[in-house]
Amino acid sequence: MKHNFIVWGIFLFVLWTSIFRAHGQMHMPETIDARIFSGISLTSFSFTPASGSYVLRDEKGQTLMRLEKFQQLSVQLNPRGIYVSAKDSIFFVEGSLSLEGKRLENFFFVRPHQSAESYRVYDDFLLVYPGEEELILVNRVGYDNYLAGVVESESGFNRHPEFYKVQTILARTYALENSRRQVHSGYDVCDQVHCQAYYGRSRYPAIMQAVFHTYGDVVADPHNRLISAVYHANCGGETVASGDLWPNHLPYLQRVEDPYCLESPGARWEATIAKDSLLSFLNDQYGINPPPAQTKALQRFSQPARLLSLDQEGLITLRSIREHFRLRSTFFSYETRNDSLHISGRGYGHGVGLCQEGAMQMAMQGYSKDQIIGFYYKGVRIINLEVIPFEFMPW
Repeated sequence: MKHNFIVWGIFLFVLWTSIFRAHGQMHMPETIDARIFSGISLTSFSFTPASGSYVLRDEKGQTLMRLEKFQQLSVQLNPRGIYVSAKDSIFFVEGSLSLEGKRLENFFFVRPHQSAESYRVYDDFLLVYPGEEELILVNRVGYDNYLAGVVESESGFNRHPEFYKVQTILARTYALENSRRQVHSGYDVCDQVHCQAYYGRSRYPAIMQAVFHTYGDVVADPHNRLISAVYHANCGGETVASGDLWPNHLPYLQRVEDPYCLESPGARWEATIAKDSLLSFLNDQYGINPPPAQTKALQRFSQPARLLSLDQEGLITLRSIREHFRLRSTFFSYETRNDSLHISGRGYGHGVGLCQEGAMQMAMQGYSKDQIIGFYYKGVRIINLEVIPFEFMPW
């Protein structure tokens, strides 16, 4: 009964906001185009409506086929265009396709044929573009549905309700601030972590409530500009200033000592690499071929607090080592054990902005969304898009 009340509340809220959007009272975009399965080279897939009915159209808007619930359609890339098979028929289409839902609630299954992954479930519409060597799949999805999918993909289940509000606000801010970076490619965002992970629809009640209760909330600087709302899994006890890792030094992305994440799963990690592999990397990447005396000095490296480089001169960046050896973070120390380097690391991710596991712990300790966001981003505030002057918005 409680679940039904939540669902109906969300439905009435969406209906109410749609009416106000029609009269120009809202600045939130209604939809976002998210490229899905962008991590694989997709050449064929199956599409199946899971709820509602769908119409298949070509790029001129001509209706090619109607699909009801559980009627499967297969799409395959061909050098001349796209082959579509469904209902015991096969036909060829030049150009793009769209699969448009026609009922109140529409969502669908997508199963890539050349991937080990079985399927994913998405809300709303699917657009298909033929590339030279792959199909480009774009989910045209309602913004709130997209945010719910991001929050579930980025943070999982059974989190504190206040943390879900924090994650939703950051996901909304990040998406709005970055949604035009990919526009030249025919979509707003992709589904990989650098755009925010997005692996399908979510109807997890706590996440849907967080999206509902924070509608239009974003994080802004003192000039009402959307911040770069970056976040990571675990900082290991100390976040990184943006200027220490990236070209731009942003005043709200400073170093923060974080005691909240230290007992979380991502706080500690270990790895082992061959000593010779580090020496080969230094020679290949930096042209450094250390003599025996310097090699001995490289047998141990300690980082009790975050550093930026392996050497005192600042030439060998820890970021380059992390990326080359695929380490969890730049916050690590190591010592030599025979011919190997035993690495003891802290944290998981780039370390800039909000530490998710620290924020989860703060929420469990009773901190509010405003307090949590204010702890990790300095001098910012949560505001609603209804009160932001339109000229400050990035779209």
